[in-house]
Amino acid sequence: MKNLIFKTFGVPSWSFLIGFLFVILSGFGGRIASSLSRQGSEEVWMVSEELTRAWTYIPLIVGIAFLTLAVSTFSITYYFWQKRRGELDAGLS
Repeated sequence: MKNLIFKTFGVPSWSFLIGFLFVILSGFGGRIASSLSRQGSEEVWMVSEELTRAWTYIPLIVGIAFLTLAVSTFSITYYFWQKRRGELDAGLS
């Protein structure tokens, strides 16, 4: 039974976790952009605003897309799971 539940709700679970991680990653977009734009052993460097925005908004958009995927696949999977359980319960009566 646990294996069936894991197979059934595996895609929504993984897409929720990946989406959550991407949303958290977008919160550190400025720090990531700053560390990637550093040239060798420079002590002072400039970080372009476009790079900071890219490391902030792109992971946020990808994360929201994965969270939306998780909600939609969970809803569909849960609907069919309940429908199948209802048919099994009706067959036992």
